[in-house]
Amino acid sequence: MDRVTKWRPKDQTIRVHSGLEFKYDYAVCAIGGRSNFFGVPGAEKKTFDFKCVKDCHAIGMALSQNMKEKKTLSIVIVGGGIEGVEALGEILRLLGSRPGVNIHIIDRQKHLLSFAPSELHFELVKKCRDLPVDFHLETGVKKVLKRRVELSDGKSIASDMVIWTGGVIPRQDLFEWGFSDNPGQWATTNRALQSTKFPNVFIVGDTADFTEPLEKQAYHAMDMGKMAAQNITRLARGKKVKEFKPSSKPTLITFGHLDTFMVTNSFSLAGPGLTFAKEGVYQAVMAGFDPGWKTEKAARLAFRLSMGMQEKAFPLLLSPRELINQGNIRIIK
Repeated sequence: MDRVTKWRPKDQTIRVHSGLEFKYDYAVCAIGGRSNFFGVPGAEKKTFDFKCVKDCHAIGMALSQNMKEKKTLSIVIVGGGIEGVEALGEILRLLGSRPGVNIHIIDRQKHLLSFAPSELHFELVKKCRDLPVDFHLETGVKKVLKRRVELSDGKSIASDMVIWTGGVIPRQDLFEWGFSDNPGQWATTNRALQSTKFPNVFIVGDTADFTEPLEKQAYHAMDMGKMAAQNITRLARGKKVKEFKPSSKPTLITFGHLDTFMVTNSFSLAGPGLTFAKEGVYQAVMAGFDPGWKTEKAARLAFRLSMGMQEKAFPLLLSPRELINQGNIRIIK
């Protein structure tokens, strides 16, 4: 629970906020990024960020408070990528078709989830056809005011709260510590994830400007972490490092209680029942971080998995129609 205040890679020294200073032989830089507000006036101070559990908890508390105090509620979500779509789905799960609610989602792209087949966009729009959702696409945010959002196309939207999911940019620290050439650049690495400026420092996760274009996804970050650890072990034993080879994995996107999408390079699957697959994948990944013996880890995984599945399954038992709908899996090409 500390923070790096100064990193001198030439001296192989790190100083932290508490005053301690560390010398190292090898180091890993995995500080991630920060939200990209694109210099929009008011965006950083007047919106809810979407980068960590604390941010999401604040959003949940604000939603609950607004629901108690206001008969009408206008919510603006900036960004139509995975975070924006999943945030929209969870708000719809919470608010449903409650009278007086309006949700606006804004994105500069022509389609939501622009990395995926355009058919997914049309599936999402279709799901929202009878819900209080307005899509403002191919436009950006010009200014965020206290109760209003001004768009680049000249329109203006009333807002009680604005959720910002506009992407990530590098932290200033990377430049100050000497891992990048300018403040807006990620830390460059070779194929073994070593810093191109200081080979005894490994750069992983969002922080890394890998030699090939790579989506900033959690599964890539975790694979990078493992490879960095393995390469440090190899170097310490006098062996050569190995190159990192990104694996291709499907992306699971939950759209609240309405649908779940599994996106691959060649096709996509859709169906509410896939939410159980996402829960299973999530719990399996979390089990990889558990300490202790295999039996202990297995017991904790079984407990968390059962609790997670119960939480998702219980509402279905109260709605036979929703239960039957879980088996409706479609292929989207």
